[in-house]
Amino acid sequence: MIIQNFPGLSIHGLMYSTFTALPHKFYSTNWDQYDRWMAVKSFLAASNTAGESRISFWTGHGGSFPYFVASGKSSPGNSAPRLATGLTTPGFSSSYPDFPRVACLFTLCTIAFEGINILAYNYINNNNLRYLGIVFTDFVGDVVIQRAVGMNVGKFTPCPSAQLSQGCTYCTSTGQCLGCNSTNHYIFVTANSSCAAAPGFYLDWPNSTANVAVNCSIAMIGCL
Repeated sequence: MIIQNFPGLSIHGLMYSTFTALPHKFYSTNWDQYDRWMAVKSFLAASNTAGESRISFWTGHGGSFPYFVASGKSSPGNSAPRLATGLTTPGFSSSYPDFPRVACLFTLCTIAFEGINILAYNYINNNNLRYLGIVFTDFVGDVVIQRAVGMNVGKFTPCPSAQLSQGCTYCTSTGQCLGCNSTNHYIFVTANSSCAAAPGFYLDWPNSTANVAVNCSIAMIGCL
């Protein structure tokens, strides 16, 4: 799938501007992690309600490393411990409620950071979300991929034959075209959710058996 986020006469795939998006985050410090998680959490809930056309970035960089954003860990290794926030319970029990409490001695616990990938995966499972949308994230594991695909696949179906014959390759469950076969020189028209020939090609639907837009090798009305 291609998601286009630049202007131009030719459209290749889905237009980013047609989605509601939570963009990539620039971190000032590691302590931006909780606010970022609150934004992702809120967006997940809203996406589940909307049920379509959502893109979320669980990623961040700047004053934090991408591996920290994804995992909350002190170093990139799988066995690395979570980084401590510097706060403990019971004195700061109300702080960062979604972050884990670790290394406890009775009621005295260290409040550790947690990764966005882990927080999001647990939130999705614990709240039985049904729609996720398109997700961009770093260091994603198999279980997150499987969960995301499993949630989203039911929203889309193979295109009806009428749309397929006109170059559409990606449809909603109600049959609305969302993307076109750019390999065969189709472009997506957002105005009416249909496919058109790319510049330099024309559509030969009645005669074509391969759903291919044909090169304008001769001058003819309608060729671009």
